[in-house]
Amino acid sequence: DDPDLRKRQILVAAEAALGEKGYHGLLLDDVARHAHVAKGTLYLYFQNKEDLLADFTENIARDFAARASVIPGLDQMAPLDQLRAIVKEQLTFLSEHKNYFAEICFHRPEIYGRKAANALRQHHGNHVRFLAGKIQKCIESGDLRGQDPSLGALTLLALVEMAGFFADHAEPGTSTRVTDETVMALFLKGLGREK
Repeated sequence: DDPDLRKRQILVAAEAALGEKGYHGLLLDDVARHAHVAKGTLYLYFQNKEDLLADFTENIARDFAARASVIPGLDQMAPLDQLRAIVKEQLTFLSEHKNYFAEICFHRPEIYGRKAANALRQHHGNHVRFLAGKIQKCIESGDLRGQDPSLGALTLLALVEMAGFFADHAEPGTSTRVTDETVMALFLKGLGREK
């Protein structure tokens, strides 16, 4: 009967229902069914579907950034190894929340309402700054050539997100396995050849 635990249970159920129905087909009845609670219980925590998905989006965005910053021993690693560890953790996170990220990839966050879109933008900006700081350390250590750390962070984050999406939505029979090493190789070396 712990309210925080019940709210977390509802948010987990919302992700399952979202994966099953998609945003437009999602009903609070679906969330209640997945959470094994009465629909009225949802209204103790959320005013409507938009409010529920805004809170869910806030939690996902916060957890995504937090998981990268609490990797054991991260600060003791060499800068480039920090980036590798962050990429590995983020690919794991994307796999754990593939239903939500598949929805985000296909739809603009605004469909969840202004509150969700604002939360997503704020957390995304914070995470880009976190990654940019790590990339700046790699530049200072000589592991990366001089570049705009924010642009590098956006590039790395895009590679992580697309790799996570590809891993869960690849064509049947595709043998390509996307790993943190694949992402880092694309980030560090690109696809071109040095001339």
